[in-house]
Amino acid sequence: MTAGRGITHSERFEKARAQGDSLHGIQAWVALPNAAEESEPSFAHHGIEDLPTYESGGLWARLVAGEALRRQSQVKTHSPLFYVHWRLATGADAQMPAEYSERAAYLVSGAVEVEGRVYEAGHMLVFRGGRSGHVHREGGMQR
Repeated sequence: MTAGRGITHSERFEKARAQGDSLHGIQAWVALPNAAEESEPSFAHHGIEDLPTYESGGLWARLVAGEALRRQSQVKTHSPLFYVHWRLATGADAQMPAEYSERAAYLVSGAVEVEGRVYEAGHMLVFRGGRSGHVHREGGMQR
């Protein structure tokens, strides 16, 4: 969804709220570049076939938006970025794309080691430009 100059967004979970259902997900918002702030609002649905995957050495990744892992998602973006969903098997390693100066990872479950320090689920890890962006999976399976 591109809000541009006119989309108002609201969540619709009335049934879940009334019945006590649960929902698992992460919602991310990316600011538009100044030149696109007054663009036409738009919405595009992308099925799973539009989101390329990658597997190697215990790492599974789905590229949701942008460019990474020598792949490009069909989801339109207005600035250079990447949004990747990783799953790491125990002992697996992953590398944040180095060509982006701003990089972050939100840990949904399990634990990872970054630069000798272990982080548990619920942490947002921010990788500064010029830093390695190397992530190592500790015990269990990462979602």
